[in-house]
This record gives sequence, C-alpha cells and structure tokens, in this order.
Amino acid sequence: MVDRLEEKGIFLTYLSNYAIRSALSCYLNIGKVNLPLKKVEGTIASTSKEELPIDPYEERIIALTELGIPYRKTKSPEEILLKRLQERVFMKNRFLLPSSKRSIVNFEDAFLGNDNLLRKRLEEFGLTKESAEYIICPQNEKCLCKKCDKRYDTSSERIREMRRRIYEIKNFNHEVCPYTH
Repeated sequence: MVDRLEEKGIFLTYLSNYAIRSALSCYLNIGKVNLPLKKVEGTIASTSKEELPIDPYEERIIALTELGIPYRKTKSPEEILLKRLQERVFMKNRFLLPSSKRSIVNFEDAFLGNDNLLRKRLEEFGLTKESAEYIICPQNEKCLCKKCDKRYDTSSERIREMRRRIYEIKNFNHEVCPYTH
C-alpha cells in the first residue's frame, strides 16, 4: 500500500480508529482531518509532515495501550480480527497499559497530581515517575528526561518513540515482534 503512494500523495480516510492510525503511523506521518460531510474527524497520512497532528492523548493511547495494536494482513477478515485480539490479550498488562481505564495514560495526574489510585495502578504495571516522564518526553517541546537526542516533530514520530520507550522499560524485545513500533 505505502509503496503505491506517490511522492506527494496522501491517504485520506474517514476513520479515526486507534488501530488504523497505529498501522498508518508505522510507515507514514499521520494527522487528523476534519470532514465536513458528517462533522467527524478522519485521518490523513503521507510522507510529509502533517499539518494537524492528532491529539496528544490519542498519541499516548496508540503508543502505550493495547488499543494501538494495528490490524495485520492475513488470509481473511475473520483472521485479521482474531490475530489482533490475540495480540491485544498477550500485550495487555505485560508490555502495554490496559485501555479499560481511559485516564491510564494521564501520567501527570498520577505522578504530579492527586490521582493516587492511578499512580498505584501505574506502579503495579512497573512505572515510576521517572520512567513515565521518560516515556512521554517525546511529546514535550523541550527534553525533560535528559535522555533525548532529538525532538519529535510529528505524531507518528512521537508514537513510535513512546512505544519504543515503553517496550524498553518493560524489557520487551520488539525486534522479534512483527509490530514495527
């Protein structure tokens, strides 16, 4: 699919599903697009920098929870759904945060605010204030973790880097996983 895209071409879809955005972010820069017909937000993907990045919360959901596991090409539509479900079950609570509590990626409330229950859940997952700051640092304008060697300009770059960092902290060898984040 990506190899068919012309140099200045774009993919445009009315979908804003996390799995779809995650799959596109593996290979292209993704952004949001407001679609006038139904007053909904869709997704645009291209090789150039997006004009409207997706929301930082959505970047975290895609990068850090099992909702961001993409659909993968298989022999049938049923197998696509089954394989994604199996991967979500395997990754959830081991290497990626559970999506059952939507505030799970609000690290600021957990470690800097008053959400003690969320802090406890993140600590049980194996995160500390320092590791949480390291994971989400790609979203900051300036490096706060003192470990970044660059800034991340696009939603796709931030998603890939946050996913790499959570895998690093959770000791997941993403090189053997077909997921390219």
